[in-house]
Amino acid sequence: MQANRTARMWTQYQTMVSILRSFIRSARIGNWTLYLQCLGDMQPYLAAAGHNNYTRSLALFIPKMIDLHVTHPEVHAAFMKGLFPVRRSDGPWTGVFTDLFIEQVLMAGIKSTGGLTHGRGFTDTTRLLFLLSRPLCADVSQCICDFAGLSSTAGDGHRDLRASGTKRDIADTQKLLQVLVERRPFSQISDQLVSLSSGLLAEKSVTADDAKSVGEKILTSMVDYKNQVKTLASSIHVKTASGEQIEMDPQRLYQRLLVTGICDTPMEELFMYELCSFPTSLFDTHLLLRTGDKAEIIHYLIKQVPACITASPQPNVQYIVDGGALLHRFPWPKQNSYSDICNMYTRYIRLTYGHALVVFDGYHGSTTKNEAHHRRMGQEVGA
Repeated sequence: MQANRTARMWTQYQTMVSILRSFIRSARIGNWTLYLQCLGDMQPYLAAAGHNNYTRSLALFIPKMIDLHVTHPEVHAAFMKGLFPVRRSDGPWTGVFTDLFIEQVLMAGIKSTGGLTHGRGFTDTTRLLFLLSRPLCADVSQCICDFAGLSSTAGDGHRDLRASGTKRDIADTQKLLQVLVERRPFSQISDQLVSLSSGLLAEKSVTADDAKSVGEKILTSMVDYKNQVKTLASSIHVKTASGEQIEMDPQRLYQRLLVTGICDTPMEELFMYELCSFPTSLFDTHLLLRTGDKAEIIHYLIKQVPACITASPQPNVQYIVDGGALLHRFPWPKQNSYSDICNMYTRYIRLTYGHALVVFDGYHGSTTKNEAHHRRMGQEVGA
């Protein structure tokens, strides 16, 4: 599947997810070696994505941590025992990162009942007393949980390991597999990268499926951060007079050309119109039309039809019925055949409209229905 760029992109995505899962696992179980390995695996992807601050920080952090057993052997020994994450209990899978602990535990305790924001104040003495009492409070809380039988150390105490969480993960996996089977993005070998949400084909300049090699080149040079991957959204570019290609938002380019004046139109008249490359009354984005308000259209059409025609069927009027809407007119009886259902609809049309034409809309090729199809593909696949 390496010949298929879309498949290669998804294989790379699975690799990134695997790195992230291992990174979370390293903190939960306190595996220092796995923690450093995951940081090294992340570094090329961070560089390719343009996260320059993370890339530079890891370039300094990882070598120092590798040499920690020489510079600070006692700290390295403690980290190897699993003491680099924060733990509130001794149960399995309970380690959390320091910044996460500060946000979810320490800051939550400050803002909850009994914390510093509920009348105790923020003086130096109060803050010091609050912080130094946290370990003792944690021991008291753990003793109460053990006495009440609510300790997370017993069995599958963590919610991520319970049967309900596992069942939900399996259901989500099945949904993803169903979408991939219906759209079949990897069925054909192609040298083009396809967006699964919109179906758009990426240009050859898009290199998102080769992020690791791009990131490794950046790490090798560590000077040229412009060689980051190009995504489908950022692949729009224009050529300068010297032949150089620069990325440009076509919307802003169009507006600037209008404002600077590419013709003899006076500035006052120019600002009487929308500075937009597409009519905003019809489009809400660069790719999708605005959804039509069918209810308002129906109300408008009914007003144009004389009341005598809508009151009862007329022999000299040709009625055209939407077959798709007709199918939802009333529920289908159970245990009936297709012939019975067809006869039921036929009787309903004859009694209601007399002589009528039933139209089922079918589309082939590029039609006005394409925008609705693209919009639905972002949520679910219709029949």
